[in-house]
Amino acid sequence: MSNLPETPSWESGIHQLEEADRAKAGPGGVLNVQANQLANRTRWLKALVESAQDYREYTFYKSESDPDGTIAGLANTPAGKMFRVAQGLSDDLAFIYYLNDSGTALALTVLLGRGAIINNVREYPALSLAQNDVAAGNILEGAKCRVTNSSDYVLADEYINNGGTLEPTGRKMPSNDIIGILETIIQQMQRQSLYRDGVSGFSVPVLSADRYVVGFKDDGSLAVGGVEIPSFDNIPPRDAPLCIPIVDSTLDGFVGIGFNPKTGLTFALLDDDSVAYIADKIGGGGTTVPDIRGEWGARVFNPRHYIGDEYNTASVLDKGSRTFDARQIVEGVQDTLVMAAPTVTAIRIALVYGQSNAGLGGSTGRVVNSAPWSFSTWGFAGVNGSSQQGTVPMSASSLTDFLPALDYSAAQSPAICSAYGITQRNAELGRDDPGYIAATAWHGSQPISSFYPNAQSGYWNYENAVTFLQRSVEIAAQYGRTAILDVMQWIQGEAGPTGRDNYATQLDDLFTTILPGFKAATGQADNVQVAIWQTNMSKAASGENYASQGQWDVANNRADCFLAGPMYQFKLGDEPGTGPSTVHTGPEGRLMLGETYADVYSSIVDKGAWNPVQPVSAVLSGNVVDINFEGTPLDAFGAKLAIDSDWVPDTLNHGFTFPGATITAVEITGAKTVRLTLSAVPAVSNRTLRYAIDAFDDVTYWPTRRGNLMVETDRKSWWNSQGVNIPRNVRHYAIRFEITVTE
Repeated sequence: MSNLPETPSWESGIHQLEEADRAKAGPGGVLNVQANQLANRTRWLKALVESAQDYREYTFYKSESDPDGTIAGLANTPAGKMFRVAQGLSDDLAFIYYLNDSGTALALTVLLGRGAIINNVREYPALSLAQNDVAAGNILEGAKCRVTNSSDYVLADEYINNGGTLEPTGRKMPSNDIIGILETIIQQMQRQSLYRDGVSGFSVPVLSADRYVVGFKDDGSLAVGGVEIPSFDNIPPRDAPLCIPIVDSTLDGFVGIGFNPKTGLTFALLDDDSVAYIADKIGGGGTTVPDIRGEWGARVFNPRHYIGDEYNTASVLDKGSRTFDARQIVEGVQDTLVMAAPTVTAIRIALVYGQSNAGLGGSTGRVVNSAPWSFSTWGFAGVNGSSQQGTVPMSASSLTDFLPALDYSAAQSPAICSAYGITQRNAELGRDDPGYIAATAWHGSQPISSFYPNAQSGYWNYENAVTFLQRSVEIAAQYGRTAILDVMQWIQGEAGPTGRDNYATQLDDLFTTILPGFKAATGQADNVQVAIWQTNMSKAASGENYASQGQWDVANNRADCFLAGPMYQFKLGDEPGTGPSTVHTGPEGRLMLGETYADVYSSIVDKGAWNPVQPVSAVLSGNVVDINFEGTPLDAFGAKLAIDSDWVPDTLNHGFTFPGATITAVEITGAKTVRLTLSAVPAVSNRTLRYAIDAFDDVTYWPTRRGNLMVETDRKSWWNSQGVNIPRNVRHYAIRFEITVTE
């Protein structure tokens, strides 16, 4: 005798035998239908009851390897038993109940979860009721709800749970009444012809009283039937101050009255009679209209001369759209115009001191062929490139006047490029310039000892620098100005001396010796500060001389010294007649240096502080080294370390080395953190970490000791915008360093 086949399922109903049913037994027979349905229900209930004995044994969870939890459930639940799988905290379901049907998970039922409550947009008749739901945990932190508004125009107000308190978001659900009012207003505006349908080409056409269409067209122009400029007698008194015609000349195209939207300033191009009249009224008389020497075009206007002055004065407009007064010596040989800042605002001297990379040594060519900032950056007449080598003393009488800063054709100099960079930065920020005089005292292939006074060194580098400083003050006085040296740049190191401590000791002594003399040369009250560039090693050098590390030490130990940054990111140039240089920075690199230095200089002068991108710690844990960095460029909002992939050539491990160990990965793990992964835990005796110290592959026009770690600022490169091949944004690269890791 066989049994009825049973299936664990809940039958929706039990069949009722009817008189018309034909009595039939066997599978599917009507006599077995009721019994089979009841058996299925019983089997389903039996499984449910037996599985309910202890759900702690049969509760399972989803995981990455078991996405729905049924793999673990089937493996740990007997066949014919039920198990449950927990869902997420905010899911609509708390549990899904499954039957282990001979190795197949058969979903039978579910239990609603928290998400079924909190994931619904909720509307309450009163704020107090909504607040009760917050207390009950039904409205999560940051979740929103609506509370009915009893006004005619708003259906509900939106609230947000802010720390357990419902606060209005300000958003409201408008009613049909307010929408109807808005539709009526729009219809009225259409009838009043604020715009007119069927008029092509107009984005904001207006219908005038005589039915002509005027207004703004799609191309941005203004369409009008005619323009009438009334005399001031016909202008209502209320409007008269606003009616100033802005015109240009039909004769030469010069703008008579102009407005610069970038600065918010206006200017007027006055004729000589007007200038004389105004100058007489302002100056109290005794004013004439002179001729300003030179071919300046429309950038120089409103010339005037006050009796008793040794210079003529004119208004000038520079490349940064800044307008200011400038002065020209009446009997001068040069046509130079020097900005007429107040006497208390001294001209700054951009002095660079050092060996060949500080001056015009090695690298050939220039890319700037006309003075871009004629009224605010100058060099000296009487000396090429405003620079002098220390092999001979420079005569003070040879420095006759200032000239608009422009390198002679052989090369770009760091001093002039720095003056450009600083005034460009000021123009970008809308700041006034004091004006900058570029000067370079340099001597190629010389160690630190060559830069002491002549009595100690046998060379004239120090004396030439003093001559530049003294003549800066004397010539500035002819223009009614003073001059000071606030920050000097030091670029030297390839010629040593060798050894980190040895170099640092000599450089510290040099600065102690010469800086008081530089201060005395200008008669200034404040001490001279120094920005030190971390120099490159020549590709021909057999090894690192560690001057770069001595420079870092001096900057850390002297309050008047700052490490500006490395120089490996400044592209090398060509040597005269021999091809690509092995050490000398090229013209593009020196323009890039000038823009980089502008950030350094401004921070030193404005804040009294500057830190390059430099390491502060390196911690070894197993085979992983975490390096933390600091630097003024990293203090800007959103600034972070990055790997240069489009300028400095790709370098093995981006310039990092761990002698005695193999680096397998370099990754940036935070805004100021780099992680190195080594192939194995290094020996206890091996704890040295280097960056851009060891020589990497030789790439033409690039130093071999280099790296790719940098911080890119949001400041656009002015020279890049002028077509010079340097990065689009100003960048600051990590310094060259050798440090000991800790554990």
